[in-house]
Amino acid sequence: MVGTTSSALAGVEAEVEAGYVFASRNDTRIPGKGGTDLSLVDDLSTDPAPAFRVRVGYRIADRHVVTALYAPFQINARGTAAQDIAFAGGAYPAGTPILAVYRFNSYRLR
Repeated sequence: MVGTTSSALAGVEAEVEAGYVFASRNDTRIPGKGGTDLSLVDDLSTDPAPAFRVRVGYRIADRHVVTALYAPFQINARGTAAQDIAFAGGAYPAGTPILAVYRFNSYRLR
């Protein structure tokens, strides 16, 4: 769903987007050397997650706009470790229930 309001004249502009995201590939290892490879898609289970983005701006003139963007994004992956996992200084033995959170929030003012 997308809603947009804009004008070449001075004034407020806004955009809103919403939908669902599906993880198709998300592999990680921390630290890069010594950590265990972990796939949030192949090793764990990810459900579709809601996602949205809001941008609000004020048009000062035809070519000048001040905007603020808010776009939070998070995917949760759950499962059980099939092998021992070393990740970010922690040790998780095989059989440990795991919740992995991938977060990439965007906030901008320009």
